[in-house]
Amino acid sequence: MTDADGVLKDPLTRQFFEISFSEDRSWSIGGCLKRCVLSVMLYANLLYAQPQRFIWLPVIWSGSDRLKKGAWSFKLLYATVWPACVLGHVLVRSEQFASLERNQTWVGTLGTLAHRLYLNFVVGLSKTCSPDVRPRDWSKTYFRKVLVEQGAFVPPLIGKYQIAIKHFDWTGELNSKDLVIKPEYGGKGKGDCYLSFGQDFRTKQDVEEKLSNHMKQHDSLTKAGSMLILERIMPNKDFGLHVVMIITGKTKEGHVCVLHVNMNSGGQVAGQVSSHGCKDMYLLDPISEIIVGEDQWSTKPETEKTDPNFIGRRMPIVNGACALAVKTHRALIAQDPKALQFIGWDCMMAEDGSIVFFEGNPCGVRLVRCMCNSWASMRAFARTFF
Repeated sequence: MTDADGVLKDPLTRQFFEISFSEDRSWSIGGCLKRCVLSVMLYANLLYAQPQRFIWLPVIWSGSDRLKKGAWSFKLLYATVWPACVLGHVLVRSEQFASLERNQTWVGTLGTLAHRLYLNFVVGLSKTCSPDVRPRDWSKTYFRKVLVEQGAFVPPLIGKYQIAIKHFDWTGELNSKDLVIKPEYGGKGKGDCYLSFGQDFRTKQDVEEKLSNHMKQHDSLTKAGSMLILERIMPNKDFGLHVVMIITGKTKEGHVCVLHVNMNSGGQVAGQVSSHGCKDMYLLDPISEIIVGEDQWSTKPETEKTDPNFIGRRMPIVNGACALAVKTHRALIAQDPKALQFIGWDCMMAEDGSIVFFEGNPCGVRLVRCMCNSWASMRAFARTFF
């Protein structure tokens, strides 16, 4: 595959993988403190490179709606006192002090609050790195459309439920396949609904009844716009429930490369049907397609749990999936040079070994993995993209 060869030969893809592979992903006090310092240094670098873009946006993105709507003086105060929260983050989110949080001591309570402030800042910074410069419909439908245009396979759309007017639009026929129902705007599996053919439904009327009951139990879905009714594609049995997550980014010269590839799998409980409940995170080599180890540090320490039997295995869709992700990102930029700078792509290996893309996402939280885990990643991220 020509496109895949281009991705594999990209020196930036190799560079970012080697940095991720060499990083310390532990939750020691020193590791946490190091990342806190590096996040401040990264912010200083980005602020120097693009002051108009970064002077206020990290603060606006961070925190609650109350903070976002607050006075500028309140936002400035938040940004000023943020460094004082670092100590609480180090205490609570390190292996040595994890028991304090579980026991709900006053140290754990204060530290948890401090950690949330810290995390909001870092996630706010990552979201600011990839804002939507102009209003656009970054919905699941939009990303599904552009993926199909570039030759990717996505789960077939059977119908759509328009929440505001409570109306079903059926675009396909039901068969003996299970269904996945997802909000048009949403993430992390919140509000998703899974229906099993023969057990939960047999007719469209059954689906409508089940989804109507589901909507009554999830008031937050009123802001989702609509619910997409999709055919469920079953995962490859050798890997079980899983999702391969790819991050692509546009450099300051306009080149698109792969920053990071990981897989969420394992840790399932009986009856689980979604990879959102999987606890194991693995780092993948985008060139050799080998699972090389646990994924680097992210927002939850439990994601460092892995099955040693997975290490060293090959995930054969990685090359092709990376090529499609890069190709689609390039196409978006060709249509609009101010399209998203970073995009997170979710895909899976189906039962027959083919690649199934679920969607693309404005890359927010997951971008944290590539930003400031080490001096090398912080410097490469700032210099390459800003």
